Parts: sequence; structure tokens; C-alpha cells
Amino acid sequence: MNRGTPEWALDGFRRQCLPAFVSDLNAREASGFDNAESCPRVQRYLNEIADILESVPNVRPPAQPVAAEFREFAKLYVAWNNKEGDTPEVRQERARAHESLARKRDRLGNRIGQSLGKLQDKVDWGTMDALFGKLDAMVKDKALVGVFGYLGRNLDAFSRQMKKYRN
Repeated sequence: MNRGTPEWALDGFRRQCLPAFVSDLNAREASGFDNAESCPRVQRYLNEIADILESVPNVRPPAQPVAAEFREFAKLYVAWNNKEGDTPEVRQERARAHESLARKRDRLGNRIGQSLGKLQDKVDWGTMDALFGKLDAMVKDKALVGVFGYLGRNLDAFSRQMKKYRN
């Protein structure tokens, strides 16, 4: 895979954005989100990202497409999110949900990584621009200010690389 290709950008999503997203959620594990609007907004962004990933062809049947894997990831986010309060029991439940989310992130990342070689010339910049644009919108959403610091930094750094190397 060559740097500056859409497949390289998808790999950047896998390597830099997914881990940062999960790490930022881990920082919220004790209490969840402060703003009640945050939860449904993140869920909406994740669903929109899954819709964008529908454009990535399934090159490894019978395994499910990347978009289907991401939808499962989004469902695990909902399970992580649907814990209210900061009692020790709730913290423990959220920690277990976070572990499930992290495992799914790993499986999703492996799925994308295993598909990259067969995705050459099958992923376009329109899809990648939409994907990274949606991530950028989530990071900059007023209801989510300060929530996704690690994701925002990784996204900014990778966006600079995309501008530099994009073919």
C-alpha cells in the first residue's frame, strides 16, 4: 500500500483514529459525559460513519463488510454509554462495556488491516474525505467540546499527512 492513497487513509483511520476514540472514552469511564446532548450526538456520528463505510467493498467474504463490523462497534458504544451515575457498580459496568468496545475496535482494526491489500483501487478519496470530515465534525461539535482530545490531535496530525502525501 502506497502512502497517499485512499487505502493508506483507511489504514490511518484504523491505526490512529479508532484507538484514539476508544482511549478518549476511557477517560470518561468514571462518570460518562457531562453534557446530556453528547451521547446521542456521538451515536449519530457513529451511525453516519457506518453509512460512509458502506462504500468500502467486502473483499473478504464470507466475513462481514467493514461497515457491518463498524455498526457492531457503534452498538457497543451504546452499551458503554447506557450507564448512568458514578457509583462503583456503574463504574464497573462501564469498565466491562469499555473492554468489549476495545475488543471490537481490535477486531475491526484487524478486519480493515486484513482487507487493505485487496482494497487497492476499490476505495476512493470521496469516501475517505467523507469519513475524515465526519470525524472532524464530531471532534468539533459544540456538545462534544473537550471530549475527544486525543482523537482530535491524531486527526489533525493525520490530516496534515494526507495533505502532504495525497495522490
